[in-house]
Amino acid sequence: MYRDIMTLIAVSNDGKDPDGYPQEEEHSTEVFANKQSVKRSEFYASMQAGVNAVSVFKTRVEDFEYANYTAADGAVYEPTRVLHEGRKYQIQRTYVDPKDPDQIELTCSDLGVVQSG
Repeated sequence: MYRDIMTLIAVSNDGKDPDGYPQEEEHSTEVFANKQSVKRSEFYASMQAGVNAVSVFKTRVEDFEYANYTAADGAVYEPTRVLHEGRKYQIQRTYVDPKDPDQIELTCSDLGVVQSG
C-alpha cells in the first residue's frame, strides 16, 4: 500500500524559447509511492561519489515506465526528477530488486527547489 503521491518529471529539450533556441520542457505524471530514508551505506557511498542522496521513493515499475515522454521525433525521455510535497529531487539511481520486480526504487538528491501551490 502506498502512503504518498509524487510527480515524476521527464525533462525534454524539444521546447523553444521566444528566440527559437532549445529550451527544457517538463512533462509530469502523478503516481503513488512510498518515501523512505536512504540507508546508511548508500548515503556514505553517494557522498564519496559527490552526490548527496537524501530520499528513496518506491513505486511500481509500470508507473515509472508510464511517465516516459515520447517527443515528436521519437526520442524517449525517462523521468529524471521527482516532485514531492513541494520539493524537487533529482533521480540519481534507479534499482529494481530481482526479488520484487514490480517495484522500482528511485534514489534522489535534493535540488533545493521548493514549489508552492
